[in-house]
Amino acid sequence: MSQIGISSGISTSDFDKLRTVCDMIPELEYICLDVANGYSEVFVDFIRRVREQFPTHTIFAGNVVTGEMVEELILSGADVVKVSHFFRNSLK
Repeated sequence: MSQIGISSGISTSDFDKLRTVCDMIPELEYICLDVANGYSEVFVDFIRRVREQFPTHTIFAGNVVTGEMVEELILSGADVVKVSHFFRNSLK
């Protein structure tokens, strides 16, 4: 079970489902929060809420394309940030 994680959306009902599943299967160590556009304040707030609820889980979050948003998501509680392949073009 240590290699299995859970993926979640960012609505209130998604958070409730996430808590329920993690309570039922405490061996889950990984949480993936994957949205098409990781630039919303709602997404950042959701990451903070998940981090607060699950302080020892590894949280994957994304998608973003700028270094600034990578930093924002990490500071909000993400351990791993998914970056689009367009990121390298923003460094030019």
